[in-house]
Amino acid sequence: MKKMSFSKVMSMIAMFSLTNGFIACSSDDKDDVTNNDPTVESESLNVCPDGNHPHLIDLGLPSGKKWCCCNIGANNPEGYGKYFAWGETEGDKANKKFTWSNYKWCNGTQYTLTKYCSDSRYLASGTTPDNKTELDLDDDAAYASNNNYCMPTSANIKELLDNTTLRWIVGNGVKGAIFKSKLNGNSIFLPASGYCGEKEYSKGEVGFYWSSSVDSYSSDLAKSHFYVSKDNTVMRSESRYYGMSVRAVGK
Repeated sequence: MKKMSFSKVMSMIAMFSLTNGFIACSSDDKDDVTNNDPTVESESLNVCPDGNHPHLIDLGLPSGKKWCCCNIGANNPEGYGKYFAWGETEGDKANKKFTWSNYKWCNGTQYTLTKYCSDSRYLASGTTPDNKTELDLDDDAAYASNNNYCMPTSANIKELLDNTTLRWIVGNGVKGAIFKSKLNGNSIFLPASGYCGEKEYSKGEVGFYWSSSVDSYSSDLAKSHFYVSKDNTVMRSESRYYGMSVRAVGK
């Protein structure tokens, strides 16, 4: 599977031009939303039983997995929460920049990985391939926040996408997508929280969410899924050092 860089993705999606002025990545910021698209509904979110967040929402999925109503680090469904590099449990790096040079599981580059690597092309010198395909719980940002949670596997995300319908809205003033269960009618809202590299990108326009799964073709990548429009959700792999949102499932 050939990696497509974020820059190529953004060159294909005109809406990403909104990112040019961002200089730092902060989970505390929430874009002011002006809904200029008459086809996008603005509405109050009603996806939880009460205001005592977080909740685990039963979507009636075949696996029995329940999805958390909030991003890790957020206090409500529309909050962006914290941004995490894949396999790191401390969100929002101190300098607000996410790069290979400050990624925990390498020695400064994608070709010096020290954990979660089965491909000798990406191994640090003197390191043995560990052939791990999923995060250990010690490196799971969701589990670190609550030991009843864990990050979803790529299979969990596929199950979510296969069993829900997507509707792009402005919910409680924040752009994002409602995923409504085809099985029992319950819903979760995922805000368009963007992602972080050396600066922040696409907040309010697109959402990027990590899974716990390493890419099976290239060890420097991990699985993420994101949605880019009112009616499109794509699952793909991205470089592990990027700062992205985490939405937990129940263990």
